[in-house]
Amino acid sequence: MKKFHVCVLLVSTTLLLMTQPSSQAAEKGNAVGKLIVGSIEFDSGGKKRSFKDKKLLEKLEFETGDDVIWAEHGRDNLEKFYHEKGFAFAQIDLKTEQLPDGKMKLTYKIDEGPKVGIGRISIRGNNALKSEPLKQALKTTGKKWFFWSKNYLQEELTRDLNKLKGIYWDKGFLAHTITYSLSPDILDPAVIEQERTRQMCKVDITFEIEEGPVYTVEKILINFIDDVGKTSETIVLKSTNPEDQQARTENQTFDEKQLRARVKSEPAQIYSERTANSDTKQLRMLYGVNGFINARIKLLRPVFIPDTHAVNMEFEIFEGRQYRIGRIDITGNKEAQDKVIRRILDEYDFVPSHLYNSGIAPKEGGGELEKKIQRMTLAEEVTIAPMGPAYGPKDSKVLGQDAEVNIKEGLTGNIWPGVGVSSDHGFVGQLIYDERNFDITDWPESIEELIPGRSFRGAGQSFKIGAEPGTELSQYSVSFGDPYWGGEPNKPIRLGVTGSSWERYRESYDEERIKGYVGFEKRYNHGLWFRSISFRTEEVDVGDIDTDAPIEIKEVEGGNFIAGIKLGIERNSTDDEFMPSKGSIFDVSYEQVGGDHSFGILKGAQRWYRTLHEDLAERKTVLSIKLLGATTIDEAPPFEKFYGGGTGTYGMRGFDYRGVSTRGINTVTSERDDPIGSDWIFLANAEVTVPLTGENFAALFFIDSGTVDSGSYRAAAGAGIQILIPQWFGPVPMRFELAAPIMKDDDDDTQVFSFSVGKLF
Repeated sequence: MKKFHVCVLLVSTTLLLMTQPSSQAAEKGNAVGKLIVGSIEFDSGGKKRSFKDKKLLEKLEFETGDDVIWAEHGRDNLEKFYHEKGFAFAQIDLKTEQLPDGKMKLTYKIDEGPKVGIGRISIRGNNALKSEPLKQALKTTGKKWFFWSKNYLQEELTRDLNKLKGIYWDKGFLAHTITYSLSPDILDPAVIEQERTRQMCKVDITFEIEEGPVYTVEKILINFIDDVGKTSETIVLKSTNPEDQQARTENQTFDEKQLRARVKSEPAQIYSERTANSDTKQLRMLYGVNGFINARIKLLRPVFIPDTHAVNMEFEIFEGRQYRIGRIDITGNKEAQDKVIRRILDEYDFVPSHLYNSGIAPKEGGGELEKKIQRMTLAEEVTIAPMGPAYGPKDSKVLGQDAEVNIKEGLTGNIWPGVGVSSDHGFVGQLIYDERNFDITDWPESIEELIPGRSFRGAGQSFKIGAEPGTELSQYSVSFGDPYWGGEPNKPIRLGVTGSSWERYRESYDEERIKGYVGFEKRYNHGLWFRSISFRTEEVDVGDIDTDAPIEIKEVEGGNFIAGIKLGIERNSTDDEFMPSKGSIFDVSYEQVGGDHSFGILKGAQRWYRTLHEDLAERKTVLSIKLLGATTIDEAPPFEKFYGGGTGTYGMRGFDYRGVSTRGINTVTSERDDPIGSDWIFLANAEVTVPLTGENFAALFFIDSGTVDSGSYRAAAGAGIQILIPQWFGPVPMRFELAAPIMKDDDDDTQVFSFSVGKLF
């Protein structure tokens, strides 16, 4: 029977530990002789206010009992708050009055005025760049969400003006002029007095652009400076005339060939600020990974060549000394043990005696190593910086430098209650306890330590208990993981152990599984390559079989014990863990299964990601392609075979979950009816993600196709909407999709609408 599930995400909440800020008085104390705030009132002249007293008191950032010196600061905060909420004409006046007890009464007189919305946005004078892409790059758009007008914010308008200037500069229009005008001109005091008496106000914004000529690159030069900022040498790295190129005369670090390889900008090309900035990062990385932690690489303003539309592009480089890592101190961590952080440092070769790699840990912060530690420890903030002065002989080529890793710990344990509905699994409830800083050896020494957070913490392991009862699928699991099993960070191996119970209502039977799983995954080359081995044992119970079920299903009725060993290899070169825009993922695995059934499963998949277009707001249109093939070796039972359709691993949108499969013979009607699984499957899917309004909404256009060991080739085309849901360290996609089969088999079950959370196609 065909199924159609309406999919709505109902509830998802997180229980978080909250703290309340203390008052100014608690921090500063009440010094003798100072005037103290006795009461605070808000007066809007009898008019209805948009915000209640509680919200306004919160924005003041002080309270009764604090020093009255904060009163004017509070007035500024209120005015700023109103302006941020779109009340561009809001005026806040402060009146003070001394009370009989000597304290001060503060009265803030509030004249909100009307909210100022944005009307029409126009761009004039642009010829080389079209208006619509320019508008898409602006935050000051005419619509906030479909039909509602967006509020006017002067700060946002200023940022957009600078954004337009940056776009033209990046496109080589180095002599452009961009201004804006408002209608009505709400920056004019006379207009303000007139408009603020209205109930509603909208302002039209016009950007006037004089593009000017496009400039190309004539030469690319590097100025080497010493520690006092004096130029010691200048070389021509690239030029329209190759004879102008120069070699370094006093090279003690990198020669001109090594530097030239890092610079992608070329003479005679249009000057691009974005490419030039990328070249700067590449030069900085060259010095950083080789221990030059104080190296400074700066892109200078282009030098205009008179009487031409060409410029010279210049870099300024201070090389500094080379350093090796001495001692590494871990600070700030109260819950996480030092070894949790040190294992990550060791995996990325940031260890004593190695060159100080400021490419992944720049001294100004924000490096990839800090982000890696933050993700793996769920810290709020991580900083890595040189500690103390360098040391070693003055004439030494390489000096020693200690480093400090400071951790500001975050919440690592969460309880996630929620309910939801999906097109593949029906209605599902959820209650999950997840601890990401678990320590399996830290057993409680008393009853009090059984309280969560007082035991089993600190070793960077993961522990999860999940209960997910549902109308079609119910599962319960306990899992444990250790990212550095065996304690060898230079040979990082992840251990995963899971015990689970699983129940699913199938087309003509019920399937229950009790599973034990142990897996080991070894990482190579900082996570580029993975090699894995895993073991599973399962008791699969097939019951409540319909009287007309296919004979293949009846043959496996009752308990089925299976045990498998699986080997796998994966290569992942994508640029982002959550939303890749370039790179690829390749994985292949083989599992040999024994027990009541003996068979093998061979599976391989290849995914490619490529950016087709990046708009002026730096949002990417991404093409994703997936090829997947899998086959069983020898005769596998129906519950281990392949079923296409839906949105999962073997997803084919436009077809129902498990809707593409070999069909068994109905034992009553003798017709092909319920799916019994296929011995092999092949999928070829392609999808384009196009950004819409903002950064969290995108349109999807896709073609899913494939075939199994019976029937014809299948294909479906469709479109949908993707909404990115913020999570701990990256967005998780929620998708609503419509698809229609354009090629199908008569036995296939189709499905127009599908919904999924947390996985790409």
